Amino acid sequence: MPDLPPNPSLAQIVETAVAGAQSSIETMLPGRIVSYDHTSQKASVQPLIQGSFTNSEGTLTYVDFPIIHNCPVAFPSGDGGSITFPLANDDRCVLLFASRDMAGWLTDDGDRNQPNDPRMHALDDVVVLPGVRSFANALSSGAIDTSDMVLASTNDIRLGGSAASNYLAVATLVAAEVNQWISTVHDTHTHAGVTAGVSTSGVPLVVGTSVNGSNMESSKVKAL
Repeated sequence: MPDLPPNPSLAQIVETAVAGAQSSIETMLPGRIVSYDHTSQKASVQPLIQGSFTNSEGTLTYVDFPIIHNCPVAFPSGDGGSITFPLANDDRCVLLFASRDMAGWLTDDGDRNQPNDPRMHALDDVVVLPGVRSFANALSSGAIDTSDMVLASTNDIRLGGSAASNYLAVATLVAAEVNQWISTVHDTHTHAGVTAGVSTSGVPLVVGTSVNGSNMESSKVKAL
């Protein structure tokens, strides 16, 4: 906030007052996850850019913001569909400061709601968006593609719901398994009870093993 000169003009007084008010308004800050409850989708977060104020001696001072608790975490969702992922302590996130009191809306049915308090851009009204990264901690090249969507995880990826347990088949593994079956079973099998001429052969005696489904499944992606 700029200091007022001796004998300030009205414009300078107004400018200083506006700057002072702006310095206390928070709109967006990067933060980190301190704790997260996946059942309620609430997080405690720590803003990672310090606040500032000018002390009584005119010195600009920086201070850490307090940890903010019970913040709703926003995952992409709509019409019964959603994309979720685990969150761990120290994960980075975006903190959005609501322009009005959200307390009543959060505890109600999520429809139109009157604010319970006249506060604006308060630390009590933060929405968490997971995933922002500093340039020094950008996603690895293996997690991004210039033309295709990439879903990357060190754990399983579940499609359709958290109960998904059937691993999806991988096309190249299916082709390899089928080709192996053809070469070891189909191309080498024999028939019993065959009579020369126009007679019909009996049931084939299969040589080799049956197709192994476990050789064809993904090691990460499960579906319902």
